[in-house]
Amino acid sequence: MQPPPHPFKEIPVPHPTSLSTLPTLLATLALTLSLGRADSPSPQPDPVVWSQQILRISEFKNTWRPVRRWIFSPSLSAFSNNPNHHALTRDIVATLNQPLANTPIKQIRLLPPNDYRANIKVHFVPLAQFPDIAKSLGMDAPADNFGLFWITRNARNQIIRATVALATDKLEDKALRHFACEEITQSLGLPNDSKLYRDSIFYAGDFKDGDPLTLTHRDTQLIDLLYNHLSPGDSPQKTHTAITNFWRNKN
Repeated sequence: MQPPPHPFKEIPVPHPTSLSTLPTLLATLALTLSLGRADSPSPQPDPVVWSQQILRISEFKNTWRPVRRWIFSPSLSAFSNNPNHHALTRDIVATLNQPLANTPIKQIRLLPPNDYRANIKVHFVPLAQFPDIAKSLGMDAPADNFGLFWITRNARNQIIRATVALATDKLEDKALRHFACEEITQSLGLPNDSKLYRDSIFYAGDFKDGDPLTLTHRDTQLIDLLYNHLSPGDSPQKTHTAITNFWRNKN
């Protein structure tokens, strides 16, 4: 049996509602209507819609969010005493650092295992420990989700911390690699899944033919889009324009 879909959880920063936010809210509503159902598969996937789904929609709450990303090189540590988990984390960080090398943040800095100084903490733990990790962040851990991640952002929508939890008693081998790669990638500010591209690490659906185990070229282009063409807190209008122009120039 395959692991169930996993939720995205974010520790939000409250923002006051005022008349100055009305244009942004209206633009967000218009953009939502223009995209239609965010989870509907398409016979001819549109990378613009795909990018909007992953960048702007929260997986867990299914609501629109501003652009969030890191503005510095985050450090990462794997919390486990299993050398295989350390090797898996190193492989994923090395994969992500290839597209990140050409962005302002340059890289994810890999720290030694179990290092609490890390900005991104990746916990390889039994599922029963998820609630304790979530509680330490002031959050909940929905039952029967074998991979979770949480991000903390400041008032400027800059990510300052991220936590990943992977259920080692439920995931192994290829399933563990898939979830680890997806969750760590999503902690960069790519919070949602999509049904539009079956080979993508962000694919949301059944895995009868096997989980994607690493990023596709299109996935790495999405990292380029986020870190070289968008800024934390970008408005819906600016985000949509940047995404459209990015993929137009790729054709």
